[in-house]
Formats: sequence, structure tokens, C-alpha cells
Amino acid sequence: MINRKQILKILKKILSFLSGFILIFATATFAYVILSSTKDQVVNIFGKSILHIVTGSMEPTILTGDYIIIDRKDITNLQIGDIISFYSEEENTKGLIVTHRIIDINENGEYVTKGDANNVTDVKNVRKSQIIGKYRKKARIFRWANSFMDKKKIILLIIMIAFIAIAIYELTSVIKLWKKVDGKSQEDLINEAKERIKKEAIEEYLRENERI
Repeated sequence: MINRKQILKILKKILSFLSGFILIFATATFAYVILSSTKDQVVNIFGKSILHIVTGSMEPTILTGDYIIIDRKDITNLQIGDIISFYSEEENTKGLIVTHRIIDINENGEYVTKGDANNVTDVKNVRKSQIIGKYRKKARIFRWANSFMDKKKIILLIIMIAFIAIAIYELTSVIKLWKKVDGKSQEDLINEAKERIKKEAIEEYLRENERI
């Protein structure tokens, strides 16, 4: 029959495995998003589309280096003021992904777009067939993760991990030593108690003999 200690040991192993799996999965996900986005690709993950912004045309709303989440489904009812990501058909940016704001909609249903930081509108209007999706919000965690792609920061991270590992090892050693010392002190107390009981028993026996 499995006792409580064995159950706790099994649960500890399961939790350790799950935490390791989650860490590996999260690391792989971050790497996939960051590496794919550097190639000017839309990354689809968990039903969301993530895009890396590489220019400052939408500042201060969207900054250079930001990762944004776009909704690929919600493009049927676009309005003036919405921010959209689309494939450009202009000569100098043809085929590249552009994220700009809709400032007007013409009679043909085409969208007039402009970057918030730009002084003029985009040369060519945007058709629905060019649109990838509508901007929803920033994916800040990917910008943070991307900041560690710098070599100096990677070295700093490795040093920090090494220090943390050493600290954990030292702490574990101290805890083990404390338990060992604490165990000895408890054993000494038990032995002292036994000796005291024996001594009291002998003294009581001698007193009884003297009375006889």
C-alpha cells in the first residue's frame, strides 16, 4: 500500500516534470515568435497573429520594436481611426507588411491610410484583399524577451543564472547541514532524557533499599 510520503514524492516528481515542460515550451514559443518576426512574417500562435514593428511610422501609439497582436477575423467592419496591418503595394515597400491608421474610406471601399508619425498619407489606397488584420493591443512580453537577444545581455543573463545556481546550491547545503545539526541535538536531548530517567530510577531504588 502506498503511504503518504510516497504519494508526496510522486506528486513532487510530476510537478517537477510539468514545470520543466512548461519552461521548455515557453522558451520554444518565445524563440519561434522572435525568430519568425525578424523575417517580416506574421506569426500565428494560440489563435492570435503577432507582428513585429520595425519602423517608427506609428509612434507614439506603436513604437519601433513593439510586438502587436492583430485580429485577422475582424476586418469586415473597419472604420476610420482603426489601425490595420496590410501588405503594401507601393514601389519602395512592395510586399512588406505595413501597420498604419485608416483616415478615410473612399467610394470604392478602399482605405486611405497614414502613419501617425508621417506628414502625408500613403501613396496607394488599401484594398480588403491586402489586409492582414486589425490592431488589438501590444504583446509586451515578446518585446521584453527580444531584449535578451543582445549579446551583452545574454552574457549578463548567463552570469546571473550562474550566481543564482551557486546561491541555491549553497542554500541547499546550509539547510542540509542545519537539519543534520538539528537532528544531532534532538538525539542528544533524547539520550540525556534517557540518562536522567535511569539516574532517577536508580536513586529511587537506592532510597527504597535504605528504607528496608
